[in-house]
Amino acid sequence: SEAEERGRQEMSKALDDIISEAEERGRQEACKELDGIISEAEERGRQEACKELDNRISEAEERGKEIGTQEGAQLKAMEIAQQLLGILDVATIAEKTGLSLKSIENLRISQE
Repeated sequence: SEAEERGRQEMSKALDDIISEAEERGRQEACKELDGIISEAEERGRQEACKELDNRISEAEERGKEIGTQEGAQLKAMEIAQQLLGILDVATIAEKTGLSLKSIENLRISQE
């Protein structure tokens, strides 16, 4: 009958609406979960990047200290060599300061 057909159509439409709503809720939940996963991944990426940056900064600081120490020792050796030029021969100064003969010879020439 016509009433039964309308009833089936209304029931079919209601069922389609329920299914559509369920699909939409499923999409929304999936999107929320995906957003959460992406946020966690981004945060882990930021944390790892910060750790890497901290490590590189520490390495650069250590390398800077090493270079500074080496340059300081070199300067001190040059100062000592300069003070010894009028007292000792170039070979002895080179031996005692660890400087090359050429460095000491250049220092001697620059003082003249």
